[in-house]
Amino acid sequence: MKDPCDTFDPNCYGCQLRAKGIGFSAAAMPTRQNSVPPRAADPAWERGVAGEHRPDGSFIPYLNATTSEPIGVKEFGEKRHIYEQAIQDLHSPDTKVSVQ
Repeated sequence: MKDPCDTFDPNCYGCQLRAKGIGFSAAAMPTRQNSVPPRAADPAWERGVAGEHRPDGSFIPYLNATTSEPIGVKEFGEKRHIYEQAIQDLHSPDTKVSVQ
């Protein structure tokens, strides 16, 4: 691929960007010298709400059966086997046939 500018043109935006180069300020990266602490862990998934995304793009949260409040992702993860079995029972057709 050929470079569109063979020489530096001060009016060309691409030439201006190439002249600047890539650089980071010292404050952007934590080191032993600059006393900028690294970012703390942010377990954002624990604050989320468990639910399912529908084909139309909407999000339906799972609700607690006793309090009717949305179930958090952390609680859903801890009791995943119970909730997934209940979801599977709701979505599966009833195959129990009574014979009389």
